[in-house]
Parts: sequence; C-alpha cells; structure tokens
Amino acid sequence: DTPSPISHRSLARNGTGNTLMSWCIRAKELLAPKGVIALIVPLTLWTLLEHSIADHGLFLNKICFVKPKAHKDTHRVMISMSLEPSRIIREELIIEKEKRHDYTDEYRMLTSAFYLRKD
Repeated sequence: DTPSPISHRSLARNGTGNTLMSWCIRAKELLAPKGVIALIVPLTLWTLLEHSIADHGLFLNKICFVKPKAHKDTHRVMISMSLEPSRIIREELIIEKEKRHDYTDEYRMLTSAFYLRKD
C-alpha cells in the first residue's frame, strides 16, 4: 500500500480501483471462453473491486485472504475470475509462522516455483 517514489512502479503496485477495473474490462475482452484471470490485490482495493466484478461481466471463482501471520489481519486478497459463473471457493493463506522467514508449508508450496533457493 505504500507508494513507490518511482511513478511507473507505484502505478503497477498501487494502481487505483479505476485502473484495476480497466484491467478487468480488458481481461474480459481477451479471455477465452474458459479462460481465467487471477489477481493479487491489497485488501483496500478488494473492497472496491468486489462489488463491481459482476457489473463488468466477470464471475468470481476463487478468493483467498492472505495474512502475514495467523494473529494478523488480512492484507492481500488473491482472486480468480472468469466469464462463467461457478461455485466460489473461499480460502485463507497464512504466510509465516511465528518467526520471521519461517514460512508455512502452504506458502512454500504456492511460491516454490518462484525461488531458486529451497530452505
């Protein structure tokens, strides 16, 4: 949520709700009939986006509330949307256990393809 001093980086990381809806509208135009768009958004943008997904012809398929630690509040939301309605799958992902960099098994499994070093 903290904007970067580099304007294009700040836009990519902290785009407004309008920017996000522009992405969704464009994704709808580009999606194959069985295609899916997946996004990770800050919780603040999710609250804006949640109510307008259906208005733009997209359907929520999966939602995962991401918490940095079990006792912390949700700070990110991972969602997937498509052109077809389906049963919405709701999940929660906790990134770290109690110590810093002591990642949960679920987080390690989800992100393992993005890291070269496997601790």
